Parts: sequence; C-alpha cells; structure tokens
Amino acid sequence: MILKHCRSLFSALIVLVLTSCVAPSSPPPNYYLLTAQAVSAQASLADVSLGVGPVRVAPFLERVQLVSHDGRAGLTVDGRHRWAEPLDKGIQRVMVQNLAALTGAQTRNFPWSRSAIPQRALRIDVLDLNSQGQEAVLEVLWVVEDLGGEQAPLRGREKLSQPLGDDSPAAQVLAYSRLLDNLAQNIAARLERVVEGVQ
Repeated sequence: MILKHCRSLFSALIVLVLTSCVAPSSPPPNYYLLTAQAVSAQASLADVSLGVGPVRVAPFLERVQLVSHDGRAGLTVDGRHRWAEPLDKGIQRVMVQNLAALTGAQTRNFPWSRSAIPQRALRIDVLDLNSQGQEAVLEVLWVVEDLGGEQAPLRGREKLSQPLGDDSPAAQVLAYSRLLDNLAQNIAARLERVVEGVQ
C-alpha cells in the first residue's frame, strides 16, 4: 500500500515537472532610453559653468515601467515596457547633453563637488510626462539659480506637446526626447538673454 502511494506521488511529481518545463514563459521586457536631440549651435555661453539637477519627477512617474494616464483618474502601467535607467536620472543626463550642445556651457551633473560648484544651476520638477491620443506632453517647473548670489533666480513653467509618430512605446519615448530638446531650447534662450544683459 505504501509502495503504491509512493509510486502515485512520484508520477504526480514527474507530471508537474514536465508541465512546468513546457509551460510558455512570459516574454522578456523591452527597455527604453531617452536620448539627446539637440544640434550643436554657437557656443554663446562658453564661459559659463552650468549645473543640471536635481531633477524631480511626480511620484506616479517614479516607476521602472512606462506610465501613461487618461488626463483624469486612470493610470496605465505596462510591465512589458520599462525604462533602462531611473527616469529622473535619464532626464538629467539628456538635459546636460542638450544644454551643452545648444550653449557651449561647461555643463555638469548634480551633485557636484565643492571644488566644482557651477556658476549657475538648473533644477527641474517634472509635473507630467504623458502620451494621450496622438501627442506626447511634458509639463515642468524649472529654476536657474545664480549660485554666486548676484542675480535673482530665473524661473519658468512649461507645458510642451509633441506629435506621436504612432502609438508604439518606441515612438512615445522618442517624442519624450524631443520634448526635452524643446525644453532645453527654451531654457537656453532665456539664460542667454540674461547673461548677455549682464555682460
């Protein structure tokens, strides 16, 4: 009786192992990276050191997965499509690259050391980064501070939109990258006017 019970248990175990081997596994996730889009321009701020950061994103965006919402209360989190790096770090990296290309400024990432404190520092709060329908949207608050204390902070609020090529995650991320380029252009133009006014 015991032997028969053991055989039945062994057979069930074999079936379980075989089933787990042939069961379809979920596909691996896709990873996406924001990229700098700015084209190099005249080095109008070559004598200026500009720090970028910290960048803070709204809590609902602080996820590995790409997130979108319907403008009301609905939120979609897609586990198959993920950021290759934390979103705040990706935005900071791309803004450093964009602003360096647009202005020629000596850009550096936050945090910086005591021996490398920049003349000016850009902080960004991302209120929204989303794709709805046929467009992507970026809404931010930003401030550029004169760390020497000689000038009042330069502030801005931007709500930018960019058409989506299609509804794929890759198109969504490309549109986000272009929005960050637009943001960098707006900040660079404001900063250039202020610096030229001082000089």
